[in-house]
Parts: sequence; C-alpha cells; structure tokens
Amino acid sequence: MITIENDNEKKVFSLLKDIKEKFENKNFYECEFLNCDFSESDLTKSRFFDCKFFSCNLSNVKFVNTRIQNVLFEECKLLGINFEECDQFLLKINFKKSMIRNCIFNNMNLTNTKFNESEILDCDFTNTNLENSDFSQTNLLGSNFNNCILSRVNFLDSKDYIINPMKNELTKARFSIPEVLGLLEEFDIIIE
Repeated sequence: MITIENDNEKKVFSLLKDIKEKFENKNFYECEFLNCDFSESDLTKSRFFDCKFFSCNLSNVKFVNTRIQNVLFEECKLLGINFEECDQFLLKINFKKSMIRNCIFNNMNLTNTKFNESEILDCDFTNTNLENSDFSQTNLLGSNFNNCILSRVNFLDSKDYIINPMKNELTKARFSIPEVLGLLEEFDIIIE
C-alpha cells in the first residue's frame, strides 16, 4: 500500500500501480515518475512543478484544474486526456517519444512546446497557440489543426499531417518535402 504525502519534493516514484485515488489534490516538486501506471487516475487539483514522467501510462487521466509547470513526458502513453481542463496559469509541458492519442489541446497557449519524435494521433488542436513549438519527427495522423497559430513551428521530418493554410497561421513554419504536400489536401487538387 503506497502513501502519497500532500507535499512531495525531489522524490522518485517507481513502478506505481493501482493509484486511482491517491494523487488528487497533492503537490509534487522536482519529482520523477518511472514506469508508473496512472491509467484512469484522478489528478484533479494536483500540482506538478519541474517533474518528469518516464515510460508511464497516463491513459484517461483526469487533469481537472491540475497545475502542470515545466513537466516532461518521455516515452509515455497519453490516451484520451483533455489537457484543456488543466489549470492554464503558467502551463508548460513537453513530450518526447510519446504516444499521444485522442487528446484535446483546444483553446490553449502551448508556445515553445516540444512534441519531438512522438505519435500524436487523432488529437484536436483548435484555437491553440503553438507558436515556436517543435513537432519534428512526429506522426500527426488524424490530428486536427483548426484556427491555430503555427508561426515558426518546426514540422521537419514530421508526417501524415493535414493542415489547412487558410484556417491556420503558418508564417515561417518549417516543413519537409514531400510531406509539405499535406498543406494542399484541403484544396482538392491533383498533383502529379
């Protein structure tokens, strides 16, 4: 049986399971989570400052009013999460080599966010500010970008994206050939 204190600083949590109700309304400062299974957990009103999650399962986690400041998710599985429900004050998250599927990032300020080398599948980015973010080497199959600020975003070596340049701001965004042809998909034209 694991006990989580109300305030946790510089702790390492490893191989945690069955933690569905133990993390609500807790504080974590400079903590690391290694190979933990948070699936179906409620992290409502918890606060994570300068934390790192490595190889964790965060499927269907509830982040309602959760504060996430300078948090890295590396090689994690994040499925069905509504990040829009997070506390947006000073929100700062980054992802590396993670599986991110059916997640919602609507109406968020995600400037300078890294999504490197990840699988971002069937996710929704609507009214999202992603200026200066990095999606390099990322698969974006089925993800929706609508009314987003994508200025100076790095899409180099990304694939399977469809972005309508008429519905998104793309000033100085960086793309690779031939994947950049995904920008023309909305125009129903034939390229030979």
